[in-house]
Amino acid sequence: MFKKFNLKEDIATQSQVKSSVQRSIRSKILEQYKKLESVIEEVLPKKAPLVLVKWQALMIH
Repeated sequence: MFKKFNLKEDIATQSQVKSSVQRSIRSKILEQYKKLESVIEEVLPKKAPLVLVKWQALMIH
């Protein structure tokens, strides 16, 4: 029923998100989920790169 995700075959593209976009995402998450403030650094560290990954559409018959 479900196909297992294969890193090498299923990823179409990947690119690093600009730091301004990463800051924006982080602030919007904190805006919506205020209780995450104490753990946001563990979930989404400021210094770690954020990578946008697009995968190919899977056709399952």
